[in-house]
Amino acid sequence: MQQMWRVIVGLMSLCALIIGATAQTPTIYGSPHTVYNVQDWTPNALTLNLPQGGSPVPTPVIYIIQTAMRLAPGPGFDTPAGFSAFCPLHVDANEEEQIFYAVFQTGTTPPTSVSLSASDGYSWAGAIAVAYQGINPATPFDGGNCSTGSGTGPSATPVPSTNPTSVTAPSYTTSVPNDLVLWSFFSSGDVGTSGVAVAQGTTRAEVTRSELQGDGYLNLSELPLTNAGASGDNTASC
Repeated sequence: MQQMWRVIVGLMSLCALIIGATAQTPTIYGSPHTVYNVQDWTPNALTLNLPQGGSPVPTPVIYIIQTAMRLAPGPGFDTPAGFSAFCPLHVDANEEEQIFYAVFQTGTTPPTSVSLSASDGYSWAGAIAVAYQGINPATPFDGGNCSTGSGTGPSATPVPSTNPTSVTAPSYTTSVPNDLVLWSFFSSGDVGTSGVAVAQGTTRAEVTRSELQGDGYLNLSELPLTNAGASGDNTASC
């Protein structure tokens, strides 16, 4: 299988709200949504639905969008209205991954969907939307760390070029208890028919290799950390 792994690691470590004397680890809000398109080359081609979009949120909620595309030599996806960009990764002239986020306060209404447009078009693109409640809306990120992992195989970090079968995301250290670490992986190329497994945590959402016709793969995985400290390395394998 020919694949080129890319990874952003530890990119969203969400601080917990303190409710009375009890800390609460962020929990999923609604159901994650995905969208994808292959061989399109047309701007404004992805419309991504948001979890529980169109309804007022009962508590502060953070919405996180992971996007990845192939063959978009420009700046990538425009930042959706009301969102902020976090940790863009333009790996080379042909692949890039971006994260967008927005915090909605209690009683406010997130949009039903967002439009993801790329002025230069793409050969394939995918996106994932997840939402979490139980966050600190003032400082939703614990440190806001952003770093890259590497693929296994005879190639340079962070851009493996010859058929790696796994990619390892370095450990991320949280500063407060009851954090939630999210790992975002994507592959340009086929990851095979057996799917992708993460070494720790749970895959919350993915755009599969079959949906992208073997051209790519997206994965968003989460790991609750009850105590402050290191998350440990996380490896995605195919």
